[in-house]
Amino acid sequence: MLSLVDPLGAVESTQSAAPCATYDMATTAVENIIRQTPLFRMQRASICPIYCLPIEILEIIFVICARDYHGSASGEPIPTAPCWVNVSYVSRHWRNAALNCPSLWTYLFITSPRWTAELLARSKKASLKLNVQVIPKRRTLCLSDNVLNHVERIQELRLDLPFEESAIDSRYLSKLFSCRAPRLQNLQISTNSFISHWTREPFGGDTPALRTLDLAHCPVPWYSFKLGGLTMLSLRGVPQAIRLRQNTMEFLATLGRMQDLMHLYLVDALPSAAGFLSSTAFDTFQKINLPHLSRLHVAAPLSTVIALLSCVNIPLETELRLDCGVEGSSPHHDYALLCSLRSASPKIRHCPA
Repeated sequence: MLSLVDPLGAVESTQSAAPCATYDMATTAVENIIRQTPLFRMQRASICPIYCLPIEILEIIFVICARDYHGSASGEPIPTAPCWVNVSYVSRHWRNAALNCPSLWTYLFITSPRWTAELLARSKKASLKLNVQVIPKRRTLCLSDNVLNHVERIQELRLDLPFEESAIDSRYLSKLFSCRAPRLQNLQISTNSFISHWTREPFGGDTPALRTLDLAHCPVPWYSFKLGGLTMLSLRGVPQAIRLRQNTMEFLATLGRMQDLMHLYLVDALPSAAGFLSSTAFDTFQKINLPHLSRLHVAAPLSTVIALLSCVNIPLETELRLDCGVEGSSPHHDYALLCSLRSASPKIRHCPA
């Protein structure tokens, strides 16, 4: 007699069993398998490593996914939630880990008011990261009242303003920049044109936690922020009206307060310092020190570059890039300035001619 046993031990039949009895036993076996399938899934979850990760590790992985997406996103409104949200739909264990991780939901994205409200609720009181590209005809969606009511929680803000001044809703901008931002650490503002009606100081100048400031073609005076704790300053295409409000002496005094500065980028940001170089103030100026500066890029008039390198001590290992604009009316004048540039900084003095 031949005995057949299924993996669950539910079926035992013989060659001599009647066909009808065999069918009944097979049906019973299938029903048992169906009933025990959840048990198999639980056993698989207990064996497979990905299902055994501690909640703390899962949270780290989830946050990295959201952070990477946020860093590469353009800030434009999107039709649906981004792909990293899917981690909350994989399993009950993963969903519980995701929903109980407030920092995961601090990477705000612009889809709908419902999603915005959900993100703000799930993030609880954690600091927010916001990347917004203001787009004509969709501006009310980009800067919704839900977000504006939580400006004090914003830690990172990237704001890309459009070329057309008429496309900007001044009501939303006014409300955004009138709020305090005590948690703001990283601020990036870029625009393609001068915005004449935008005259107030962002956040009332109350940004004590600010560490990185990146302004491109921005009509707001960069020195209106609290700059003492900056580690990175990037100024590009500063409007002429803003450049002329601060002379070279005032700029150097402001720079001297940034003792933690590591990266400094000044591209079309400073006026000519020809007058300062010929004054007694230049001869008696006490050099300032930027001991932690590791990268310096300056694109400015030649006199401004000379003044900067003459009045600032930087480490010899600093990565240096200089783009000097010619100012003099004669080649001899320019050559004399270049010679003074070579002697202005020990780093340049050690470079080959």
